[in-house]
Amino acid sequence: MQYCPEGPNRETNSGPYRYELGEKPEASQTTTEGQMPSEPPKPVYANAVNITVGPFDMVLDFGFRPPESTQRQSTEYEIVARVAMSLAHAKTMLPLIARSIAQYEEQVGPITAPGFEDFGKE
Repeated sequence: MQYCPEGPNRETNSGPYRYELGEKPEASQTTTEGQMPSEPPKPVYANAVNITVGPFDMVLDFGFRPPESTQRQSTEYEIVARVAMSLAHAKTMLPLIARSIAQYEEQVGPITAPGFEDFGKE
């Protein structure tokens, strides 16, 4: 298996999490619902995201902008994680995320988020 940090390569059909035809992923890379691999991935914190949408999929580049970059009015940030998925998968996730946030707000109280004051009131 080849790993290509820049993402899928159309010429070599390589990229993150891609396998050659007939190749099976290693046991440590597969999971069943609700189980973590033997070595779970390290969590990362992100406070920025860039979303790129193609005709069949989307890529979310999560990043971290330290406070000093905000003070310098810099828009640059370090990408700490990249998640790619089909558009259907992304659309399926929307109500799941919304439900999780609604349950949290019922238990703890409203989450303040700039730009969401009138969201859903239309």
